[in-house]
Amino acid sequence: MNEQNFSELFEKDIRQRDIREGSDLPVKVLDINDNFVIVSGGLKSESRIPREEFTDADGELEVNVGDFVDVEVELLENGLGETILSRQNFRRKHVWQRIREAMENNGTVEGRILSRVRGGYNVHVLPGGVSAFLPASLASVFPVADPTLLIGETKEFKPIKVNPRRNSVVLNRRAVEEEKEGAIGANIEEGARIQGIVRTITDYGAFVEIAPGLHGLLHITDLSWRHITDVNQMVRP
Repeated sequence: MNEQNFSELFEKDIRQRDIREGSDLPVKVLDINDNFVIVSGGLKSESRIPREEFTDADGELEVNVGDFVDVEVELLENGLGETILSRQNFRRKHVWQRIREAMENNGTVEGRILSRVRGGYNVHVLPGGVSAFLPASLASVFPVADPTLLIGETKEFKPIKVNPRRNSVVLNRRAVEEEKEGAIGANIEEGARIQGIVRTITDYGAFVEIAPGLHGLLHITDLSWRHITDVNQMVRP
């Protein structure tokens, strides 16, 4: 199907829709400038949507002229003959839907750890719009020597508390790692000789990655035949 035929079907589909405030609407990107993305949804006039509503967590623009994207009808008529559309509202609505579904079905959502906050981390649930809290105690199955190393990481999380009215989401990364460890660990026999990579040093031993997503504790008393008080005497990350 060429672009002309696709555009014709797009316009026909739009005309057949019952467009209401709060409904989803596919639009075509006509132009992009420094401040706005100009789109057409087959309505009486073109609409301007702030450019930042089409950027990712790094501020990079996610659309090009000619792309078809989904938005939400925020206001059919603003008194000036314009229809107000929102890409951000559309993204937030559907992200919340995925979060609720993951919560109900013991599933996961993808998120990016943006920054440290009191007691944990601020996570941006992808794609776009919903901020969530990751308690430090649920960030990993093993101690994180340098919490700042997690910032910028994109991972899978389990939602454990969801309150859309308060715009509140609490995530659990540790549960995801434990499930992966259980699946991988089922294939490792007790007494087997394996190699691993030291990831974290603590006062009582070292956490060793023995397979992708599977970590084990090597206790300080098992590091050497001789008595040691400093794990760094024997191993390093």
